[in-house]
Amino acid sequence: MLPFMPFNNLADDDLAAVISYLRAQPAVAHTVPEHAPNFGGKVVKAWILTPKGPEETPAKTMKAAATAVYGEYLANNVANCVGCHTKVNLRTGEFEGAHFGGGALHESSKDKNKKFVSPNLTPDTTWGWITDWSEDMFVARMKSGRIHDGSPMPWQSFKNMTDDDLRAIYRYLHALPPSSGGPDPAKRETSLLVNTTTSN
Repeated sequence: MLPFMPFNNLADDDLAAVISYLRAQPAVAHTVPEHAPNFGGKVVKAWILTPKGPEETPAKTMKAAATAVYGEYLANNVANCVGCHTKVNLRTGEFEGAHFGGGALHESSKDKNKKFVSPNLTPDTTWGWITDWSEDMFVARMKSGRIHDGSPMPWQSFKNMTDDDLRAIYRYLHALPPSSGGPDPAKRETSLLVNTTTSN
């Protein structure tokens, strides 16, 4: 079981804000069925799954600013850009490739037989997809929303981020060490999508 809620390093203030927002929502009466794991699931739950806490003591607060430091916090702990733009071992959930190096497969939201390959976001001059983008271009692209039909990226959420948040992420990504690999940015219209019925 891979960690599917990788937000264990949120700053205290941000976590409190999430809780406050949830508590402010209208109450909904809805019966949630009990978990019913099979034998294999019970074994995994008893012997394999372990709670995943913060990697270090979370910050009390993170000052929002258009800085690489704040961008690092957003890209790794809030927006989870790293979780989609880094290859992950499907058995252990550990990162296998360079952080933000791309190449991870994600199922299309429209076609279960197709998967998207996440782009390399590092400033590699050959493999980086945003290396030659200006900061303004990056912000404009993030604000423009979904272009590729079925893209699993949550564009609707990210397009609502503030300009300063997006500039912070851009500055952090451009401060990363370059890493080769991922889909070929020279073939942007074809390298993002693979058909799993013919690629196996």
